[in-house]
Amino acid sequence: ITMTNNVAVLQNMIRRDLRIYRQKSSDYLNSIVIYIIILSLFPFVSGSIEQSELWIVPCLVWIAILLSNTLSQEFLFRDDFKLGVYEQLVISKHSLSLILTTKVWFYWLSVNLPIILITPIICYAFNLPLNVTKIIVVSLLLGTPTLCFLGAVIAALTITAHNSSMLLTLLLLPLYTPVLILGASSAILALQGVQFGAQLALLGAFTVVTLMLAPIAMSAAIKANIS
Repeated sequence: ITMTNNVAVLQNMIRRDLRIYRQKSSDYLNSIVIYIIILSLFPFVSGSIEQSELWIVPCLVWIAILLSNTLSQEFLFRDDFKLGVYEQLVISKHSLSLILTTKVWFYWLSVNLPIILITPIICYAFNLPLNVTKIIVVSLLLGTPTLCFLGAVIAALTITAHNSSMLLTLLLLPLYTPVLILGASSAILALQGVQFGAQLALLGAFTVVTLMLAPIAMSAAIKANIS
């Protein structure tokens, strides 16, 4: 019965998030627009990129996606928290970690997946080789869930803080740095013709560990803020 109740609540939350997405689709699009603007403005500032300078492109891609996630995750849980949604879930003894995890995955599908889908077009505009573009896309598929769930943990911790965007950024940057380094270096090594499997393996390992621990941390942080 408990599992059935959790599934029913989960379905209601997903339908609710879909309605909110339709109403506030511009908020989700802002992150995608920021990503595109950062990458499209770089050639205008620096001029054309030479063949020997193509290693900059993977770094730009990861920095742009890092910034787009950081700037959009502040309000991931805040509206529901203010409305008392999580408090009711805790009182009713539903699986808070499952619901929070689903909400983060919905965020990933709404923001990061569209970014990943348009990344090959951006890489083509930079004249990046196809094999390197594939590595960038794979690294983003492996690494962006880590960015989302780490950001969600910090967002849950700072959910009661006023104007927490700067605090969120300061806390996230050290956590994002290993993912940024591994993601960018895998594409750079592919560009240089060097083996890059270890970087992708470590990126995948980071994601697995994060997906295991983040739901517990998010749930604990929300409960601590409620109490």
